[in-house]
Amino acid sequence: FIDSRRQSIETTVLQSASGPSTAYTMEGLMSALDIVVNQFPSDKTFFVGENDGELIGLQHGLVNFAAFLSQAMSEGIRMDSCDEWNTDYIFQGITEKFPISNACGQYKRAYDLEICKSTEPFECPINRNMEVTAVDKNQKPGKTGPPAFSCKPYDGSSFPGFYDLFEDTIVESAYSNSLGRTDVAGCCWWKRGALMTAGRCAFGKLNKYVGKEAADNRGIYLYPDIDFCSNPEVICDHIRTHELRWLIGFLDWSDRVETYVDSNTGWSYMDELKKFVDNGMVGDAFINAVTNIVTKNCHNLDLCAETWGEDPDKDYFQLNRRTDFRNIMTNVFNLPLTASPTVTPTRLLPTFAPIPPRPSPTRIPKPVVALSPNSTSKRECNMIVLAPIVALVTWCVWL
Repeated sequence: FIDSRRQSIETTVLQSASGPSTAYTMEGLMSALDIVVNQFPSDKTFFVGENDGELIGLQHGLVNFAAFLSQAMSEGIRMDSCDEWNTDYIFQGITEKFPISNACGQYKRAYDLEICKSTEPFECPINRNMEVTAVDKNQKPGKTGPPAFSCKPYDGSSFPGFYDLFEDTIVESAYSNSLGRTDVAGCCWWKRGALMTAGRCAFGKLNKYVGKEAADNRGIYLYPDIDFCSNPEVICDHIRTHELRWLIGFLDWSDRVETYVDSNTGWSYMDELKKFVDNGMVGDAFINAVTNIVTKNCHNLDLCAETWGEDPDKDYFQLNRRTDFRNIMTNVFNLPLTASPTVTPTRLLPTFAPIPPRPSPTRIPKPVVALSPNSTSKRECNMIVLAPIVALVTWCVWL
């Protein structure tokens, strides 16, 4: 089903502010989707709908996918960049000053301090001797622009300083970011990928689920050569970067958005997703709440005691995300559906066994194992619904 919408996705979703995206590709999207549904732990797989035999179950999955894509359009795809840009400036006199220490966090976020929940202590350790440089940076018309983010050890005397837009130069001084950081030691966790995911938790989980730790400890050989904790920039410069850029976003979504439940009000993303679909997909309240979760880590900014720092472009991009969400649902996925897609399944149920070398593509369908009516396994249920939604994932990867 998704592959049948390839052209619409490429012309509608994979478009940056300057034209067709080169940083985010259809092949990378499909390959990452295959992995996040088939190889991630059962409670971290991307939700693709329920096996209820009804169109409504399929539409739950498609709306979840549309919400994810609409957020990615205003994050990594819009900039056509894998790395976060330095944008949090301080206006002084006649110039804008961009702290180089924004690598540690922008808009009052401290990326190195954002760790996992106590029940999943998988965050990467801080290494103040790590040296990493981003591959992407923002361009200013007629200017060199702020340098790409980087982290390096602090020698006790020199400081990275700030970029002066008026002078188009870097001034080395003890110039702090919005939270007072003047150095970049251990500040290697800036935003990366489709959803611009930051912090030590996401990279630690990616390492545990599919990276070197997964290979060493659990025999899962998806990326056995990659230690995401020792070099998080591998997301953007590895030979499989076009897959990884999407994968870190899918992990962020399944781990932070799909599991979101407000402890005070009981507001649940999954419950609200299903209500939105079941009630005819009308109104903007659902996608507005999703935007708040993605950008502020809170569904209702009036109720949450703590949220991420204020982005001055929030209101503008909230409108964009609403428009993109509607456009994807209506013009890409043709929702609401009136008939089930007729696609031949081509995958078995998921397994944590290592992925074998892929042979030449074949059109011969493989059987899909049926579930018992009482099965509650998220991974297995996902795969039954996956057949109509992303049945051609493997074929797309082969092409």
